[in-house]
Amino acid sequence: MPRRPAIEDRQSFTIELGYLVRTVATRDGGTYTHRCALDAYQAVAWFIVEHAGQGVTTNMLWEAAPEIPCTQASVAVAFMKERGCLAVRMRRMFPASNFFYEDALIEWHALAHHASSAAHSESGGDGT
Repeated sequence: MPRRPAIEDRQSFTIELGYLVRTVATRDGGTYTHRCALDAYQAVAWFIVEHAGQGVTTNMLWEAAPEIPCTQASVAVAFMKERGCLAVRMRRMFPASNFFYEDALIEWHALAHHASSAAHSESGGDGT
């Protein structure tokens, strides 16, 4: 029996109205969407920086930052992993570089720039 694609193979990210949006295609052909605000994304990134030595689990993040909705934290982590900012070893997430926070924010803003450029192109704007 063929193996089903992992969730990472069925997800996409964009920035809409200032939110990081994760859309996942379900196995039955539907989709679901969750969002993450920039302030929640930044808080997740700082938490990971502060605990870089021992690594972070999703449960640690959820318990230590109850003010961040679990779905927003999960969207942030999924995006950081997809963009190569986080490395996973033994079920713990570690920064993939010494400039993790900066890398994570660069990825957010690069996606936002790409989304705004695409929207501008679709609206027929030519930049003049």
